Amino acid sequence: MTTKQFIKNTALLATACLTFISLNAKSAGKLATFKPFKQNKNFSAYFSSSTNLIADKNNSERILGPPDTLKHFMSLGQAAYDSGQYKMAIGHFEAALQYAKTDSARSEICTSIALAYLQEKNIASAMMYFSNAMKANSFASKNFYGMSACHLELFDIKNALSFITMAIELDPVNDFYYEQRAQMHSMLWDYASALRDISTAINYNPAEAIYYGERGNFHVAMGEYGEAFNDFKSALIQANSENIEYYKGFVDASKHLGNLQPCLDFLLLRNQNHPSEECRNAIAKVYSLMRNQGEQKK
Repeated sequence: MTTKQFIKNTALLATACLTFISLNAKSAGKLATFKPFKQNKNFSAYFSSSTNLIADKNNSERILGPPDTLKHFMSLGQAAYDSGQYKMAIGHFEAALQYAKTDSARSEICTSIALAYLQEKNIASAMMYFSNAMKANSFASKNFYGMSACHLELFDIKNALSFITMAIELDPVNDFYYEQRAQMHSMLWDYASALRDISTAINYNPAEAIYYGERGNFHVAMGEYGEAFNDFKSALIQANSENIEYYKGFVDASKHLGNLQPCLDFLLLRNQNHPSEECRNAIAKVYSLMRNQGEQKK
């Protein structure tokens, strides 16, 4: 292996590790949004923890219904989960299991327990409950996605890919699942497959800026700077907030294309309409690169 090849492979490995960290963070955030029951709005305003529900009997029964019911324990568990008390949430969810009369209810409860264990980084227990949830309801895609997230925590990309593919088969229009699988492909340096999946995600959700930024990174990895330029530009247009990485990718792609003027024109117009420090810094970077190119020509 030449020194150049070694440096390239080391850089790719570093990118894969960073992707793994980013993907895990996004997975945890997405999993946290799964809720077994529609959360009562009074929870966030009135309760800071599930112990308050027990202490205030009148309000707890008004909001949760009679004690010793499925809804009661699931609501207690959700309140604990939302306040970050995952062990307490597990206890309430497990208590709810005895009141589950249908496979659908059992599946939802097992999913809730698995999510809490996943937050506790108890991957073995999370996998066991996700598996139980799948046995009770084999058509809930979120359980297959949960199993994928568990394998991802173990850096078992092959099985993570297998489970996320099953989730996609059950929910073939879920843009987030395609985005997750694209990231997993990229961790295995399979950028062609990553591009296919992230493009599908964009087709289903064209307003998501993150997807354009990720596709831009995949194009860069394949040396396709023209496509990367367009994707980072789209990411900047779609983003609700300024993202340094999109600016960096946009400028770097322009540098590789050898033509910085279109990049500068876009940034100047953007800063005129939406002024920001990030945009001004990107403009300064482009001017610096243009000066260097001018000096090199001399």
